[in-house]
Amino acid sequence: MDDCMGVVDFNPSSDVGVVYLSEADLVGGYTYKGKLLKFAKASFRKVIIAEKTSLSSQYFYELQKFIVIERGLVLLPIASPVEAGRILAQMALLESKPQSNPYRIRMKPQPTDQAVFTTLQNVPGVGQKKATALLSKFNSIEQISKTSVASLATVVGNANAQQI
Repeated sequence: MDDCMGVVDFNPSSDVGVVYLSEADLVGGYTYKGKLLKFAKASFRKVIIAEKTSLSSQYFYELQKFIVIERGLVLLPIASPVEAGRILAQMALLESKPQSNPYRIRMKPQPTDQAVFTTLQNVPGVGQKKATALLSKFNSIEQISKTSVASLATVVGNANAQQI
């Protein structure tokens, strides 16, 4: 633990801060609340790891209410410090390789088959924009052909819906 980190106990990456609340912190009283209030004001993603054991379980509901409901922060209950170490190691591994973290990958839009576009554009009055709008709403030429004229009219207008 580094004193210059302030209220954060661990930094698995540059935009994630973790506070660790041990069993002794929970049983010892309310001294952790001030630390968590400062932590909640930080501009990075926040995670709180707290030990929920047989001794600290009676205090855990109040902690959960304070962290999750009142502050809207993420709370991970753990059974032991060993489990905390495993979670932190996993977080550091995932944060160091954002391309392999499934929660940080931005899905690339799937290109639509050019033949589908060409087929739709052969309908009089349907260009690239209207073809794109139709496919985004109805997903396939089969769905477009089964759709009522009134539903098509909401996307491309009455005259074009009649043509389709």
